[in-house]
Amino acid sequence: TSKGDVIWTRFGALKALCWFRGLERFPYDELMCNFKFRSTKFYYERVQYVLENFAFSEQQIGERKYQEFSLIYDRTTATVDKLGFVFKRSSRYYINKIVIPTILFTILSFGVFLLDQRVGERLGFGVSMLLVIVAQAILTSDMLPVTKERLWINTLTQGSQYFSIAAVMESLFVAYLHFAKVDKFENNENESTADDFVENNGERVSFLDESNGQPNSIDDENVTNVSLSEQ
Repeated sequence: TSKGDVIWTRFGALKALCWFRGLERFPYDELMCNFKFRSTKFYYERVQYVLENFAFSEQQIGERKYQEFSLIYDRTTATVDKLGFVFKRSSRYYINKIVIPTILFTILSFGVFLLDQRVGERLGFGVSMLLVIVAQAILTSDMLPVTKERLWINTLTQGSQYFSIAAVMESLFVAYLHFAKVDKFENNENESTADDFVENNGERVSFLDESNGQPNSIDDENVTNVSLSEQ
């Protein structure tokens, strides 16, 4: 300018790689990123920054009121400008696509407890629901950010998988106990039937052989009749 002042204006876009905070509550998170702007060469101790005082005036002609005031900048030695950017995520999309289906599938997986153990579809139903939850987690993995923090939504999906696995394991354990008891009962019944069969067949027909005076026993009634006819 005519006073010797130099004005330096830089145009362009600023790209920054920021470490966001608050990502753990995804998709209910509010990401915050802090930026600091400062001179890398000139400091307050080396350069005396002179801030101009701006004067404001307000005048109303009708009532002839006049007010004048001025702003005086506080003296400070800080040479860093701090700016914080906060981004709030639209969580409705993730709720409809991930949260609600995962909760419904988990509740539906508990339906195995309402089925009779003698129904073969009980175990198949539990395994099918587990596969559905795993498939949903795989399909929605591209929608989630990759980070080392443990996300809330990952905890939800993993918990749903654990509940489904527990339901399937419970069905397997109950089925094992049920069929083990049934097999034991059937074995006992078969043993008692075999004992009765042996006892009934063990009743032998004895008679005194007139030729040798020896008691003979045979197992079949027809053979007895034949022996009597021969005598």
